[in-house]
Amino acid sequence: MLNDIPLSKNTILWIKTGVVEIGVLFNYLLAFIVVTLCTAPRYGFGSFKLRTTFYTGRLYFIQPFKYPTLGNYFIQFGTFAILIVFLFIRLTILLSIIFKNEYVAELLASIFAISGKVLYFSLGMGFVYPILQSLPMTYFTIGESLSGNLSYLMDSPGWGFNSGIGPLMLSIVIIEIFMLIISRSKRIKLIRR
Repeated sequence: MLNDIPLSKNTILWIKTGVVEIGVLFNYLLAFIVVTLCTAPRYGFGSFKLRTTFYTGRLYFIQPFKYPTLGNYFIQFGTFAILIVFLFIRLTILLSIIFKNEYVAELLASIFAISGKVLYFSLGMGFVYPILQSLPMTYFTIGESLSGNLSYLMDSPGWGFNSGIGPLMLSIVIIEIFMLIISRSKRIKLIRR
């Protein structure tokens, strides 16, 4: 279908990413609307200024709990969701170009997504704290990461939005560098004739 349209490799890759990202974010939005329509008439929607409780990871801290607003939580959740979906899409596209097989690419991307939890439970709980905090796949469970439940489960303080944004952005930059190299390469074909 794209054979006769003069698009660069980079444009083709961004179109693929955009289509999938829009589809996933549409599903997020649709789920949010359905949940809101089901719960808001009976319980109300609440206020974005309501305080939520986040556990920081240790009870003996000076401040073991944080109390950000619900609006702040939704902004952080949305940011994590967009970054994680973008990372997963670009990783899957990169792997499908490298291996030239969609099934293998999706399998490897899925293994990447669950590898943070697998590492944690296989190497010993609490043992891999310094390694896991810097891995992006640790923060794929968005609700646990933001609410402090991940800090509690890992017995590791401070895992939250601020500690998760760095590894996610770094991995996106690394994947984008590889995508740029591939898009500039003459030997790699994106469209098979």
